[in-house]
Amino acid sequence: MNEKLKSFYDQHDTPWMQLFYQLVYAQLPDLDGQKILDFGAGFGWTANYLAGKGQHKNQLLALEPNAEMLANHLSENDYEMRMGGLLLLEKLPDATFDFIVCHNVLEYCPDERSKILSELTRVLKKVGHCQSLSIILQVQSCNALFLKMHLMKHMICSREAKSITLVLERLIIMI
Repeated sequence: MNEKLKSFYDQHDTPWMQLFYQLVYAQLPDLDGQKILDFGAGFGWTANYLAGKGQHKNQLLALEPNAEMLANHLSENDYEMRMGGLLLLEKLPDATFDFIVCHNVLEYCPDERSKILSELTRVLKKVGHCQSLSIILQVQSCNALFLKMHLMKHMICSREAKSITLVLERLIIMI
């Protein structure tokens, strides 16, 4: 694993990262027996957590384009991890997932951001228990206003999403 990825991987067990993920997970809806997509799953930390949550266990698909992250993903709980990004996302059927996670992804792909958001809203179920999208990004590296407007257009107007959770600069904002 290259040095930059190893440095990020090693942060997982630090008190700050543990607190950060506890705060993120506390903001998520009750997920039990749901079909979940983790787009840009990285080392699988969130996918692993969500796969093991609930009495009825969630069915989880994690997509990650980075081969090194994929090879080193956390797999204590049962979930499917596939190599891929936008091209694989485009091949998934409409209205497939109850809940979608896209954490720390959009700031790294500004040219594909709009298409990714459109595809995520396309594969999100129109009705159901959760019908939610959770996004985390760094404000300084991403146009938050663009993101907010895009989500409002696609989620609230066309899909009537029950909730959209954004973590901007590590602050939780509910729309």
